[in-house]
Amino acid sequence: MLIVTINEVPGKKLEALGVVRGSTVQSRNLGHDLMAGFRTLVGGEVTDYADMLTEARQIAMYLAKQHTKAPLTTIGSAIGGRNHATVLHSCKAVTNLIETDKAFRRQVEEIEKKVLAQ
Repeated sequence: MLIVTINEVPGKKLEALGVVRGSTVQSRNLGHDLMAGFRTLVGGEVTDYADMLTEARQIAMYLAKQHTKAPLTTIGSAIGGRNHATVLHSCKAVTNLIETDKAFRRQVEEIEKKVLAQ
């Protein structure tokens, strides 16, 4: 079996078995990556990746609230159709982590610099 993310592979005839959707913003480690690939093949979800996606959404909501004048409902709608309460919860969760976890604070600051530089 050959798994690809492109429409054509020179010299190969491809048969589409289905469509896979997903997002990844960061990686835990090689072991998790390999297990995620295996679980994807046999079905199931790796909770670490789901947690990372949740954290990424929370950081995105936090930064949107910090750097825009958009209402919470607008931010939530733009980031996965979430409601204002989810945005508020996310902002509080990120703020708490920034205050208590130095590595997390550095990570958010790095992301913030990259976003603002664009």
